[in-house]
Amino acid sequence: VLLLLWFSILFSSLSFVKTLRDVKTFGDIDLRDKIVGSRLLIAGLSPYYFKWKTGDDERLLDPSDGYNLKVSRVTVPPSLLLLFVPLAKLHHGVIQWIWFVFTYLCLFIIIFQFHDLSPPDKKLYAGCAALLFFICSMAWQMHVERGQVYIFYTALLSSAYWLCRKEKYISAGLVLALLCWVHLPFLICIPLLFLLSGKKKISYGFVLLGAFLLLISALFTTAVNWMDYFTA
Repeated sequence: VLLLLWFSILFSSLSFVKTLRDVKTFGDIDLRDKIVGSRLLIAGLSPYYFKWKTGDDERLLDPSDGYNLKVSRVTVPPSLLLLFVPLAKLHHGVIQWIWFVFTYLCLFIIIFQFHDLSPPDKKLYAGCAALLFFICSMAWQMHVERGQVYIFYTALLSSAYWLCRKEKYISAGLVLALLCWVHLPFLICIPLLFLLSGKKKISYGFVLLGAFLLLISALFTTAVNWMDYFTA
């Protein structure tokens, strides 16, 4: 068992070093559009149709944007862009490492919850398996190197499930509301989850935070932002 643990730690550490090197070399190509999108949102410009031209602020430039396309590379809703607003004024290099740390934090939250819900006699094996199959996978390394956001969605979904297992249903509803706010497709399946679970308290938390998040959207985004998102 100890050998398996050390084996998992060793390979996870090697994978971490490789991922760290890749981030320094290639630089979060999928994070850039979200940062630029949040800056455009602040500036009152369309994150979904803006095309940089000579003379524009260089902080609004996404080098990977396809200038032969009418739309930009931003594909996330204005609500998720709002979460990047506190970072928008920072240098991209600083944001890159903040996101790197946040990404691993999300992963460790998932691993902790996976370990916590595992049977007592299999907790160590579960932890080792999580380290090997998550951190050592090529999919994970590419996810971090590109600066993608899917691990954030996964951490929210995992947290909602973990809270349900702990019978903290209102808290689970709060997390699910945040998940639907940042990734709208979940609105299709989350109501089904309420029906299948039979736990009304989940809906209490969902409606409570959902109403607050709708207010935030109304205050800090415009109808045009949302129309652009749906039409882009």
